Amino acid sequence: MLLSYLVKNIERLENGRGAISVEKFKEFQEKYGFSDSDVEDLRSGKIQASTDANSIRKNKTSHSRADRRFCHRRVTRECKVLKELRLLKNINQYEASKLCGIGINTIGFIENGRVALTDKKILHIVLTYGYSMEYFNQLLKLSLLRHEMVEECQNIIEKMDENKLRIIMPIIQSMKS
Repeated sequence: MLLSYLVKNIERLENGRGAISVEKFKEFQEKYGFSDSDVEDLRSGKIQASTDANSIRKNKTSHSRADRRFCHRRVTRECKVLKELRLLKNINQYEASKLCGIGINTIGFIENGRVALTDKKILHIVLTYGYSMEYFNQLLKLSLLRHEMVEECQNIIEKMDENKLRIIMPIIQSMKS
């Protein structure tokens, strides 16, 4: 939330579907760092407003921060272990985000390597899931995690022809608990 406006209200204003008071306009102007002359130049056409939202955001965000990873992925072993713990807990990413008290998509971003992990974040998530850091560290040392083995098996099975599938189906069924 910026100022006292919700995101949906700001979006409505930006798309011309709402009215704004002079006081609120001044509040936005100050918050975004525009002077009265900047606004007047924009209104008179002396300067052109950018229509590319990304170019505007690039000026306002800190892409130089070391932990800013939304633009690229780096799935670390810690990311994979956190995914394993979530799957063992049998909850989806949205439920996990809610449980941890963080943004709704944050667990997904963490598991997909889009957010840098700190020791504090890892500790918070592990403890919230109900596991110990000792167990987390044990999983870090494993060569393959359970969900990785399942994914690998699925990939192998998907590539098998029907005859091979008919042979292994009873074997897999006999191992079912």
